[in-house]
Amino acid sequence: SKNRLGGRRWIQLYTYNKTHVNCFLHSSQRKQFLCQTTFS
Repeated sequence: SKNRLGGRRWIQLYTYNKTHVNCFLHSSQRKQFLCQTTFS
């Protein structure tokens, strides 16, 4: 199957408490995001 997005587009978000959050659009139809949090 082909990926309509042509790849995973990562969105880097930074919160006020310096929590690094990486998110990418998992399903454009359902607008679901898969996120991975890292603490530094």
